[in-house]
Amino acid sequence: MKNFYKFPIAIFLMALCSLPTFGQNIITGKVIDSKQVPYEFATVLLLNQKDSSLAKGAITDPDGKFEFENSKPANYLLKVSYVGKSDFYTSSFEYSGGSLETGAHAFFDNATELKTVTVTAVRPVIEISAEKMILNVADNVSSAGSDGLEILRKAPGVVIDNNENITLKGKNGVQVYIDGKPARLGGRDLASLLKSYNANNIEAIEVILNPSAKYEAEGNAGIINIRLKRNLSLGTNGTASFNFRMGVTPKGNASLNLNNRTEKFNFYTNITGGMGINHENVNFYREQGGLFFDQSSKIKDDSVLYPRINYRVGVDYLLNKNHTLGIQFNGNAYDGVQSSNGRTLIGTLNNNGKIDSVLNSNSRSLEKRNNNNFNANYAYKDSLGRTFNLDADYGMIGSKNDTYNPNLYMSPNESSLYSSTIFGSLTNTDITIKTLKGDYEQNLAKGRLGLGFKLSEVTTENGFDFFDFPNNVKTPNTEKSSDFTYNEMVYAAYGNYNKQFGKKVALQAGLRMEATQSHGQLFSTNPKDEDDVKRSYANLFPSFAITYSANKSNTFGVTYSRRIDRPRYQNLNPFEQRLDELAFRKGNPFLNPQYSNNFGLNHTFKGMVTSTLSYSRTNDFFGQIIDSTQRKRTFITEKNIAKVDNYSFGIASPIPLAKWYNGYVSFNIFRQVYTSDFGTGKNLNIGTNGFNVYSEHSVTLKNDLKLQLSGWYNQGGVWGGTFVNKGMANVDFGIQKSFWQRKADIKISFTDIFKTAAWDAVSDFGGIYFAGSGYNESQTVRANFTYRFGNTKVKGARQRKTGLEDEQRRAGN
Repeated sequence: MKNFYKFPIAIFLMALCSLPTFGQNIITGKVIDSKQVPYEFATVLLLNQKDSSLAKGAITDPDGKFEFENSKPANYLLKVSYVGKSDFYTSSFEYSGGSLETGAHAFFDNATELKTVTVTAVRPVIEISAEKMILNVADNVSSAGSDGLEILRKAPGVVIDNNENITLKGKNGVQVYIDGKPARLGGRDLASLLKSYNANNIEAIEVILNPSAKYEAEGNAGIINIRLKRNLSLGTNGTASFNFRMGVTPKGNASLNLNNRTEKFNFYTNITGGMGINHENVNFYREQGGLFFDQSSKIKDDSVLYPRINYRVGVDYLLNKNHTLGIQFNGNAYDGVQSSNGRTLIGTLNNNGKIDSVLNSNSRSLEKRNNNNFNANYAYKDSLGRTFNLDADYGMIGSKNDTYNPNLYMSPNESSLYSSTIFGSLTNTDITIKTLKGDYEQNLAKGRLGLGFKLSEVTTENGFDFFDFPNNVKTPNTEKSSDFTYNEMVYAAYGNYNKQFGKKVALQAGLRMEATQSHGQLFSTNPKDEDDVKRSYANLFPSFAITYSANKSNTFGVTYSRRIDRPRYQNLNPFEQRLDELAFRKGNPFLNPQYSNNFGLNHTFKGMVTSTLSYSRTNDFFGQIIDSTQRKRTFITEKNIAKVDNYSFGIASPIPLAKWYNGYVSFNIFRQVYTSDFGTGKNLNIGTNGFNVYSEHSVTLKNDLKLQLSGWYNQGGVWGGTFVNKGMANVDFGIQKSFWQRKADIKISFTDIFKTAAWDAVSDFGGIYFAGSGYNESQTVRANFTYRFGNTKVKGARQRKTGLEDEQRRAGN
């Protein structure tokens, strides 16, 4: 184990030492204020002197530095912009190639402070490019008071199904990142994590359809990165926000961000807490074995006594201008009660729908979840363009679920009791994640070379204790109880290269290698061969993107990537777990990873209208299958489906009608084809067409007043491999007022105005017809207050991408 970690690191470091450094055509500079303090996130434009046309653009880094690579010899001038400052232009200069340092460019207080010149910087709610799409949450009025999962529903092309799994443009296998780090969770555990984030702490959501080799190969459909806010100033500053939300019942959350920076140290912290009762109504109708089961349930998720908590705290230490050390702690906790009141009508299909009995099931589940992570990091950057980042991470995920489920079989009119059963379960899960990763970049042959590695080890321990209740006495059932352990190690290395060929062609190409070793073992009173499974496999994941600029108006691109999705740890557990009186769940220890090859063509017109045409083939797709065990009972498991073909076309554009109006619209159509033959007459052949539309409109009025209207509609698509989605929609409206010299905001919003964000899906497979629908209390009225305080003239917390997020994502149940 120790030797395993040493060899890849040694090889990687030797490779770095042997690399030559090549010069390239580059223009650099720095943006500061009158006190020599650097400005981060200033916009610097390189303009042609003859007509002031744009040649290149850049954003300054935490040291106020900017650079323009692959610049052509010409006469230029610079335009520098920053929020709250007047734009200024430098004098023109001649550039003849090579490396040119333009010096420091300063904003002067007496000429450009907000006191004397009023400057309002407005970002579009949606930004699009051939590489990714960005939803700017910070400027989205209707997102105020929302949690992370609700905001994710607003991202164009994103659909969240009834089990809170995420699909992107109709495709499963989405990888969710938090601040550039994989979340390592899935399903309801990922949903719980996202719900712990407040919209006031989220800066933007990035949708990356074709990730480069630098990103982990996990995620067949692409990557959704949730970028958290950070303060943009030195000194001491912060933001406090409070939100009230009224749906079926009142709810609330609050958050506090603090940042303090000196010349050497930067301390930052954030804590968010939310409480309330969330309501959901679900309906399931099933036909099986000549019987029908018509179930309706009301579910409550109560976190009033123990609110959801999310925290982040860190310190950066600047050794000198080239070297930075940092540590960060982050995590979240949830302690609540979930209750479900279910009523199922049971009858015979060929008896004109006559009800034979009624099953009443009122279950209660005490849930505890916690996720705590530690990160130590080192960053190096020099004036030659070389960078090196090293991250070491240790994460602990724990969950406990104590369930009590009484079941009463009643007569059709519920006047007499036929029979009753009571069962309970106690599930404990502890997951430990250790990762080490390094990333190096340098200029090479007039391009940019990147190399990196990552080592990860995940150990998960699951305990499942089942209980019977004879005579209402809780009694352990050892035959139905089990323990499951799983260990997985992944070793990865990558190389990536970017280069501009002339004025028209740009290339990005990369190759990533990932090797996996795993061992899953089930301990129970009835051992089987499938209880102990070892695996070892290695794969290569190439990716490339070519961009061709035909003229000033038209840019074309071609992309390709191969990606992987590994099963969630719990889905490999072969023990049969009872969910309720009529349903069971069983993992599949022989579940294989699924692989996809993704191809794309894209076109951008005048830097605004972007269209994409894509195709992907996924082999060994694993989906959720509902099968029968007895005449009345079903079990849910994951199986590999032979293949999935996905075709899609999308077009998106901002709507630039006026300075006071900002709009955006996107439209995607897709076709999915799922095919499989499970034998015994159970074939899967689903072909479905779907589309989704998203539109956002913002109007800025006088007196710092802003209005926003947004909406989406999703139709079609397959959830979990066999469920066809019928469609769902949503319309939101919000209003924002700023005051106290824009230090405070009040936002009022109305979500799901027409109460149309209900899901509805159908499955017909293996002799079982299944229809489900549900609504999760998305129609609400919300009020949000935000106050910014402290020094706002110096830069804030350094964003850090740690190394354990992908493992956390797969820890979900």
